[in-house]
Amino acid sequence: EIERPGRALDGLCLFFEWRVRYRQGEAACRQAVERLTPEAQRTAAGLRLLARLLAWQSLFVHHLDGSEQAAPLLTRSLALIDDARRAGKDPRPELAHARWCEGRLLLSRHREQARTAYEQCLSLCRSLGDRWGEANALAALGGVAWNLGDYRQARRRHEASLALRQALGDRRGIADSLMAVGVTAFHQGE
Repeated sequence: EIERPGRALDGLCLFFEWRVRYRQGEAACRQAVERLTPEAQRTAAGLRLLARLLAWQSLFVHHLDGSEQAAPLLTRSLALIDDARRAGKDPRPELAHARWCEGRLLLSRHREQARTAYEQCLSLCRSLGDRWGEANALAALGGVAWNLGDYRQARRRHEASLALRQALGDRRGIADSLMAVGVTAFHQGE
């Protein structure tokens, strides 16, 4: 059974992320990885599911133990995505998600590398027509710009994210974007 877990994965992991239930999220991803049979992993759907599970698991491990422990999981995820690409499959959704996770892992220490990962995520989301992913990538890029002291760029990114989130009716995202625009305006002296 690959299809149903694949459809449920992001919603469940977002629940763990938003509710700060990192241990539960890591355990759920780890168990799913362990239960994914070698036969299933050889299918395109199984390979894509495994790559996505490992990316989510890396994010939960990052929250719990730091980037050093999370990096091998993300590296494995990216290697699987490369395998899928070489096999002629379109792994753009998994790669977009992995790049977003990579940005999260890099943000505290390597902001320029985080920006690169988020820009790749943004480009992939746009190519897929994934407006929700695009809004999240723009918000992340706004956060990077803010951390680098480029408040004009931060505000542009956050306002672009806000517009997409409003168009989507994403109330949680709208609240996050409004807060980011407000904090940025405050630092701009407005």
